[in-house]
Amino acid sequence: MYEKELASDSAALLPEQIFIYDMVKLFKNKKSIYAWDFGNECNYAINAKTLDEAENRTMTMANAIKVADDERPLVSGMCGLDTMGIWRIEDQANNVDILTARPYPYWVQHCRAGKITSIQTLLHAACETKYYANIGNKPCLAEEIGTMGCGLFKFCACKTSRGKGIYILFIMLFPAKAALTDTG
Repeated sequence: MYEKELASDSAALLPEQIFIYDMVKLFKNKKSIYAWDFGNECNYAINAKTLDEAENRTMTMANAIKVADDERPLVSGMCGLDTMGIWRIEDQANNVDILTARPYPYWVQHCRAGKITSIQTLLHAACETKYYANIGNKPCLAEEIGTMGCGLFKFCACKTSRGKGIYILFIMLFPAKAALTDTG
């Protein structure tokens, strides 16, 4: 598949779909698997040039997974989604059960400028995750979270060297509005 476009070339899409299907079938009975994910930020590895190519790639992966195992939820795993452009929140939501956000404040202009304890930085993950959930009308979780800056790393390393480790884990799952009102 060398030099084939994974988002648009049928010579790449068909074997990819077979590979995904076979892999899911192979592991679907493992109790340790709770959900399927497209792959960590795989939209950055796929050179989709158009909205149709991106959506076709998403549907190809989603269909292969769902045909092989329709009991577990499917998680997007994509990052950098928005309402415009090639990789859109709505398109992911149409094909998955759970959206994901990677709300690193380092990449956001107004969060990056502030201290890691500023209100912008602290609330950024919650806001971005809620934004995805509202736009896609699907649950969304912050799949990765952190500062990506050396300031926090040095602070934690310093505290840890004195025997006072600091560990923070955030898991934010925002259900979509429809899920909150569903009575069935």
